[in-house]
Amino acid sequence: GEWLTLRAGRLRSVAVPLTQIAGLRGEPTRAEAKARDVLNLALIAHPNVVIDLDPPLARRWRRVRALAHRLDDPAGFVAALESACWA
Repeated sequence: GEWLTLRAGRLRSVAVPLTQIAGLRGEPTRAEAKARDVLNLALIAHPNVVIDLDPPLARRWRRVRALAHRLDDPAGFVAALESACWA
């Protein structure tokens, strides 16, 4: 199947199957971005996109239900991912 890979430089990387993506949202609240079950790849910036996962991703010591990231072109990313996942 097809996968989505998100990276935060060389520090973090995560890959999920497109079939595991349950939805996309815009900028999360500060509390949501810091939640234990959200993997925030934005590092020092506030994320501007959230990818909901179903089922959650097993990641070392926790289950990740959403990925948050800061993208240069969030609208373009959302359009491309919606086309790949739900076209």
